[in-house]
Formats: sequence, C-alpha cells, structure tokens
Amino acid sequence: MKLRSSISALLILLVSFIATAQVKPPDTRAGKRLAELIATVATDDEAVHKAFVEKSMSKEFREKHPLEQHLNILNQMHDNEGSFEIEKIEKTSDYEVVAVLKGKAGGSVRVTIKTETEAPYGINGMGLQPMQRQ
Repeated sequence: MKLRSSISALLILLVSFIATAQVKPPDTRAGKRLAELIATVATDDEAVHKAFVEKSMSKEFREKHPLEQHLNILNQMHDNEGSFEIEKIEKTSDYEVVAVLKGKAGGSVRVTIKTETEAPYGINGMGLQPMQRQ
C-alpha cells in the first residue's frame, strides 16, 4: 500500500513538472532566430539589441525599417515584460515560426518570424501581436 502511494505521488509530481516545463524553440532556422529574439529582449543592454538587429536581421529588412525602429520595439518589449518564454508554438517550418510568448510581467504576445531561405538566414519579416491572457 505504501508503494502504491509513493508511485502515485511520484506520478503526480512528474505530471506537474511536465505541465510546467518550458516549451523549446523548434530546431529550425526560424526557431533559432526566435531563441535569439527572446534572449535579446531579456536584457536592457542597447549594445546587445543593436548587435541582434545587425546580425540577425536581413539587410533588406534593416533597410526597410530604420535601426531606431527595431531598437524601440526591442526596448519596449523589455520595458513592458522584462523577459519572455515560449508558451506555445502555433506554426513552424524551416523559415517561419509563429509562437505565443508569455511575458514575465504577465503579458502575452504572438510573434511571427520569417527568415531568408539562404544563408545567413536573416529575419526578413517579423510581426508582433499583443494577446489577451485567458
């Protein structure tokens, strides 16, 4: 009887651990860029934000949207939430990912990232959609 109680307790603990485990980004080009975005937003270091824009975004995307616009978005995401974790992956392919991110401060945002189909696989499209928490 004691063994059955111990196994039941262990199963409940395992299920609760699995339920709270963080969702990982997909192992794709777009998934790697998503992981970079999350890591970048977690810091308030302007140099890190600038390096992300210069390294991870395609030349065309940087030309279409000025550096200050990208930096304002990254800074605003950090200022509003501090950091994010992936709550759910809604769509994934090698060059596109749609994910719902949960912010540390309780907000939520749907992020769409599209990358180039050739090296260096820079971000050539990104959308952010604030979401209502349910």
